[in-house]
Amino acid sequence: FYYLLDRKDKLDFDLTLIHLNHGIRGKESDLDEEFVRELAYKNGIALVWRKVDVPALKRQGETLEEAARRVRYSFFKEFEHGYDYIFTAHNLNDNVETVIFNFFRGAGLKGLIGIPPIRGKIVRPMLVIKKEEIIKFLNEKNIPFRLDRTNFSKRYTRNLIRLDIIPYISSKLGYDLYRKIGEAQYLLFYETEKFLRHHIHSLMKENCRRYGWGCYGCKIDCLRGLSFFEKGEILRDLASRVGLEGGGNFEFVNQIDELLGGGREFYRDFFRKVTVFTFFDFLLICPGSFKYLLMEESISIKIPDSLKLELWQINASMDPLKDGFVQGIKKDCFKDGMLTIRRYSPGDRMKIRYGHRVIEKKLKDIFANKKIGKITRKLLPVILNSEGEIVWVPGVEVKYECKGEEFFLSAELRKGGISNE
Repeated sequence: FYYLLDRKDKLDFDLTLIHLNHGIRGKESDLDEEFVRELAYKNGIALVWRKVDVPALKRQGETLEEAARRVRYSFFKEFEHGYDYIFTAHNLNDNVETVIFNFFRGAGLKGLIGIPPIRGKIVRPMLVIKKEEIIKFLNEKNIPFRLDRTNFSKRYTRNLIRLDIIPYISSKLGYDLYRKIGEAQYLLFYETEKFLRHHIHSLMKENCRRYGWGCYGCKIDCLRGLSFFEKGEILRDLASRVGLEGGGNFEFVNQIDELLGGGREFYRDFFRKVTVFTFFDFLLICPGSFKYLLMEESISIKIPDSLKLELWQINASMDPLKDGFVQGIKKDCFKDGMLTIRRYSPGDRMKIRYGHRVIEKKLKDIFANKKIGKITRKLLPVILNSEGEIVWVPGVEVKYECKGEEFFLSAELRKGGISNE
């Protein structure tokens, strides 16, 4: 605050204080808010504040620190359109502690660059300054400040790193660990990550896509041909896009790599936050559990029409979709012009032409013959006529057809491109 206040008149910019009371430490949190109010009032600076109950907003599987960070940055995001920059006071100590914490957690190169100095409109000008230097400055200028007592509790891993691990290593090696790691973090990790980010994004742009339900996927053959490092960076990037904090650790990447190496269909829920599974020639990473991807209820549409499901776009018209699965069907198969879409059920049967005869066969056996696995078949839309007969499933060619004018049923996964975010 004082760093910006000192430059305010020289550089001619407007300054506003933003304070979020997390409601974690009761009276102490309220005193922090009161302190910031007084700070703004004394210096004639506008103040925006809010009080929330972070413990009550904590999601399942989320730590209190993770919840506080999520709520805090969500609060900051509200001001992105009204302000040019949002400054935070993260310092060198914060950054080094984050690097060590991420290293122990099994993070990749992105985790080892620590806290970025600039991310969007978030700017952190004090990342090169040690906490001790900041406190020395405050004391010399007789500037009051407040301390968070939870910073001294060793219940939190980050505090254990700050209070025990870094001082112990520094005393044994005889040098300032904050400075050493801070220099390496910038010169080695940060600059290297910038160079590699371009390479990884080029791979992703060519081989990965965004799909419906907030899923992301990559071609399996591409992933299998990459080094473990490249594979890990791509998987962590996709996992972070679907909501996995930090993009997953080494064990997360290693498990997926082992499953891909087996060459078999698979799905795995990770931390109840993301689901990873194979789907035809792709590996998909989706938010939440696999069960949320399954169709709950059947849906009816009239021909001609199109329908967007969570993962699929279904099209019934004289013109097929450009990509995906296409099947020409006679209109007489749908005498009332209606079709129903639902998920696969193990007892489903379907009429197909077998030689010169029309036979009814279990859809399960048809899937097996076409090598469509148990996971993939659960996600395939099953198309029925008004009489309840299955007339098409994407990936299964129909050989038994009705008479009349032909139209097309098309199905493709809803997809988009990969952004630079």
